[in-house]
Amino acid sequence: MPKVKKDTPRKISPGWIDLIEHLGLDGKDFAQVQEFLSRNESPMSAGAVRTGLMNYRKDYGLVANPRPGFYAATQKGMDFVSEYRARSEAY
Repeated sequence: MPKVKKDTPRKISPGWIDLIEHLGLDGKDFAQVQEFLSRNESPMSAGAVRTGLMNYRKDYGLVANPRPGFYAATQKGMDFVSEYRARSEAY
């Protein structure tokens, strides 16, 4: 059975929301991503982050990878972050 692509993730951790927001539309290279994660004391390994970024790119379109080692949030990703933050503040 082929993998079904979903419009948006059902559940996403706050750490991933922060990372997608940090990428922004202008994007960051992977060294900047690692610095951000280190500053925020993220427990995610570099490999897990790289895999997650690529999964959020191909499965949901929240992240773009315009060139090797460079990641940017898409407009859909930034809209998703805004909606997530609005839902979180409502509770």
